[in-house]
Amino acid sequence: MVCAMVLASCALVGGAFAQDLISPAIAGLPDGSPPRRTAPMSSAEIEALARAPAVLRFAVGFAALDLPVAEVPRVTFDRAGPRGMVYLSLPEHVASRFYALTAGHVGQVMEVQLCGIVLNAPTIMSAISGGRVQLLLHTYEEARIAVEVLSGRQPCAALGGLPALAQ
Repeated sequence: MVCAMVLASCALVGGAFAQDLISPAIAGLPDGSPPRRTAPMSSAEIEALARAPAVLRFAVGFAALDLPVAEVPRVTFDRAGPRGMVYLSLPEHVASRFYALTAGHVGQVMEVQLCGIVLNAPTIMSAISGGRVQLLLHTYEEARIAVEVLSGRQPCAALGGLPALAQ
């Protein structure tokens, strides 16, 4: 059976710079929302992002699954109302590890990161098989830029120019 994962209600957030983050509860965001930035990215943060390796990471607690962007076989995007949806196909060897990660952490929050930036932090509702992942991002522009980075057409630094990062 092929299951898809929809990761809802997200904005790109500088996950590596916790001092500038506000918790979802304080911001009045729904459970599972990533923390929001309270300050614009500094030039040092943007430089660090420019040097970041292009890696897609699924992290739950101390467990993580890293996938170099070069290994993502297929990535596309589309509109989902005013939001953007990113569709990923995971390689077979990663899909089985992704299934094990989600099966072992049902009910827990999983961060989905690209280049160290949190794309979303949904709660895992059930084990996810099939290697197909859907990421519902806050805006169509975020989805477009995320796909550019995931496909290798843009460096990680392209994520630094998104409005959600400059909040």
